[in-house]
Amino acid sequence: MGNVNDARRLRLVFPLLLTLVAGLAVFTPPFPALSAGPPDDGWLVEKVVVLSRHGIRPPTDSAKLAPLSASPWPSWPVPDGYLTPHGRDAMVLMGEFYRQRYVSAGLLPSRGCPEADTLFVWADVSQRTRATGDALLAGLAPGCDRKAGFRAGSGDDPLFDPIGAGIAHLDPALARQAILEAMGGRIEAMKEGWNPQLAALGNLLECCGEPLCLAQLGKPDCAFQDLPWAIEVKQNGRKVGLSGPLEDASTITEVFRMEYDENFPSDQVAWGRASTPVAITSLMILHKAKYDVVERVPYIARLGASMLLSQIRIALAQGQEAQDPGAAANDAGPPPAAMTVFVGHDTNLAELGSLLGLHWSLAGSQEDDTPPGGALVFERLRNPADGTRYVRVFFMAQTMDQVRFLAPLTGPDAAGPFVAPVPVPGCAPAAGMESLCTLADFEAFSNRRIDRDATTTPDYRP
Repeated sequence: MGNVNDARRLRLVFPLLLTLVAGLAVFTPPFPALSAGPPDDGWLVEKVVVLSRHGIRPPTDSAKLAPLSASPWPSWPVPDGYLTPHGRDAMVLMGEFYRQRYVSAGLLPSRGCPEADTLFVWADVSQRTRATGDALLAGLAPGCDRKAGFRAGSGDDPLFDPIGAGIAHLDPALARQAILEAMGGRIEAMKEGWNPQLAALGNLLECCGEPLCLAQLGKPDCAFQDLPWAIEVKQNGRKVGLSGPLEDASTITEVFRMEYDENFPSDQVAWGRASTPVAITSLMILHKAKYDVVERVPYIARLGASMLLSQIRIALAQGQEAQDPGAAANDAGPPPAAMTVFVGHDTNLAELGSLLGLHWSLAGSQEDDTPPGGALVFERLRNPADGTRYVRVFFMAQTMDQVRFLAPLTGPDAAGPFVAPVPVPGCAPAAGMESLCTLADFEAFSNRRIDRDATTTPDYRP
């Protein structure tokens, strides 16, 4: 019996080891750490705009995942898709780090509560984004009982989902063709390329059971990677995306990361079969693969992120003596504030990254990964020597262990979150920093990328 069990464990683990070896390259940090201060002594940080992902949540649809594993999935302390208490605590720590950084820069007061024109936080309508905004504010403005603003009433917020809100009109045929092109021209090309990694994940899941195989393929036995693939039109024609193994793999590997971040016991993180950051991150190459052929497809990203980009660009320009020459006459932005924080989803970060041609890489993560609480940060700097304004862009996120163990990010012995400078295409490196771009160049570059037909006048009334 022992030999049988050993053979079974080997069958589960060996394909996974191949995946881990293939993913080891992600652990070489390609960028140096970013300092907390301006690029040179005397430079001023005038403004910061943050686009943050929400914190830890359970799966958004547990019932859909249940048939894909022979083992029961762990129980979570909150309903599907909600921010967990542990996730809230992790986001408070991020808020404390932002506070330390921008008190030092002179944007936030060191004592008392920030005024409305100093700090503005706006979240998407879902519970996890609103609760994340509140948690960030608990760290940014401790004792002030500030709450994140969000769109009142039912329906999607056009800032975070202009396609779902009916502001940006997606052509299903064009979206399907764009996804196909990203997949190599045909679904079969994508299937063939990712078959080994999907098979390894299927073995880890011990998928698939007879009911699932009968329902999807009409036969009692099947493998995870052989389940039907499709490009589907969803939400009454407003969305186009994948269904099948790659879509499911993207969700599942993200759930494994959330389980680890939530500090589940190791035997409950991927059932103990891939319960370390190295194993989980390597599996998340499948999450990246799906995002590369859907959320980061230029046609979809342009429609999905133009509204956010327009608001970030306007916010960065607020408070200058000269106005942005590329702005439309009827452009309206968020309420002016020294620090503006938008709290959305990983799809928002992926689409904005694609729209601007931005890429980032953090040690221990896949390229362009957006961990819970990760953020794209845009700082407006001014060189007092000549008055020239610049935009500095970087991506920032806690490590998996920092989130799991709620490690402090501030204080003399704290490591702080990982930070990766993000170069902006079309901007010549300035002051010896590849992530630094003149404000004028950033405004012009951003304005060329925005699809005005996918934007509307924002409404920031709570």
